[in-house]
Amino acid sequence: MVKNPSQNMRPIEKKKENPGNSIKVFPVRNRNVKRWLGLIGGIFLILSSIVGVVLLSIRAWQTFQSHGRAILVTQLPLALLLLLFVLPLSILIIIWVKRHWNDGIIVYEQGFSKQRNMKTQTWLWTEVDQLDTRIHRSVFGGSEVNSRVEISIEAQYHPPLKIKNKYENMAELAQMIRNNTLPVLYQKYLPLMANKEHTIFHKNIALNQRGITYNQNHLNWLEFDAVETHRGNLTFKANNQNDAPIIIPLKQIKNLDLLLFIIHNPGIRDNLLY
Repeated sequence: MVKNPSQNMRPIEKKKENPGNSIKVFPVRNRNVKRWLGLIGGIFLILSSIVGVVLLSIRAWQTFQSHGRAILVTQLPLALLLLLFVLPLSILIIIWVKRHWNDGIIVYEQGFSKQRNMKTQTWLWTEVDQLDTRIHRSVFGGSEVNSRVEISIEAQYHPPLKIKNKYENMAELAQMIRNNTLPVLYQKYLPLMANKEHTIFHKNIALNQRGITYNQNHLNWLEFDAVETHRGNLTFKANNQNDAPIIIPLKQIKNLDLLLFIIHNPGIRDNLLY
């Protein structure tokens, strides 16, 4: 079974390629608030600790002249707290803000990059071997009140990547990744689908020009009127209500986005050769 079209022919080292011009930046959610709140808070704590130590020192010197060395014991704990805890903490906050100042995802013409903690990793569209987008919707009173998007990517030269729902405009980011990746994935996997390498999606899912087969249940493309992802399942509903729908658990499907891309594009389906 072939699980990855490039599994047996990956070069040892990745070639450095230019991802092209930047198209759009997707910062982490509330990045500006985190930036300035952390920066202002850190500076405030630094100034407060310095001013506090100075005032305590002046006060200690004045009381030392009046009451002697014993009075220093009452001033020392607070001064040590400012010097050994508050001041280092404020410096760490500013360092953290600086290291995460540009956290986000940048979409380019030929790929995308993820910036985090002053480190940048770049993925090219042609490197992607698997793409799975999951949208979790919360419904209350019949209306959608919240949605979470998670994007899972497996690519050459990279460990598996999961883009969690912490970036601005996640739905738009997911759509841009899908638009750029799915045509490449389709061309990459088309020869394998022609050779009946069904593990592209699921060991029991087969696609051809006539329709889809799952666990020996076949449904022609013209025989179903809806494809739904609901409650953890991918459901194909037939036009004839007497025909049982095909229901596949989403967690068992790989390359769900590519599967839906093929299903919803008749011109694409016509290129399936078996």
